[in-house]
Amino acid sequence: GGAATGVPGRAVSGAAGAPGRGSAPPRRSRPLLYRLWAANAVNGLAVGLFGPFITYWLYRRFGVGAAEVGVLFAVINAATMFSTLSAAGIARRWGLVRTVAVVRALQALLVVPMVLAPSFAAAGAFYLLRMLVQRIGLPLRQSYSLGLADPAERGAVAALSNVPSQLAMSVSPLFTGYLMDEVGLALPFEIASFFQFMNATTFWVLFRKHPPEEELARAS
Repeated sequence: GGAATGVPGRAVSGAAGAPGRGSAPPRRSRPLLYRLWAANAVNGLAVGLFGPFITYWLYRRFGVGAAEVGVLFAVINAATMFSTLSAAGIARRWGLVRTVAVVRALQALLVVPMVLAPSFAAAGAFYLLRMLVQRIGLPLRQSYSLGLADPAERGAVAALSNVPSQLAMSVSPLFTGYLMDEVGLALPFEIASFFQFMNATTFWVLFRKHPPEEELARAS
């Protein structure tokens, strides 16, 4: 088998079928998986509080119907194609881990002006900006985590890395419904903003010393 390089989950490939490779749960990539679980669980809480309720919140907050919300999401889906395509170039300039942490923190902060916006147009503009930022980090985070995984265990890491996030997402909407009805319409989104900022911090702390291999190669 290959010798570990010191990066969590990153290993040099050895002979095909080496012991411990391709197993479930993964063995060589287990330290990486634990770090991904820690970061993704926090993000799952934020997504569960925020994501399923954005359309409902727009309706309750501004009284908009399906037609207005449909236009907003159509614009968002068209515009975010360009930010997705820009992700690789931004990561080359800033560094991948720094880029992911910064855009996740920006996502968190942009929730606040969105929920404080006085009109549907203003809230939609902040939500569009948030989604533009979000689409920069998404492909980078996925490619980074798989790049650190042992080559024979990438499928298992991809399948298992989001399990805590899914569990958190299945619980947190229960709190959103209660808080919206009993406390305040914006409060769940503000809590989600806090959790997403904590996710950015957690990701930076856990992975800042482990840049992807291509950055190490450029620095050498």
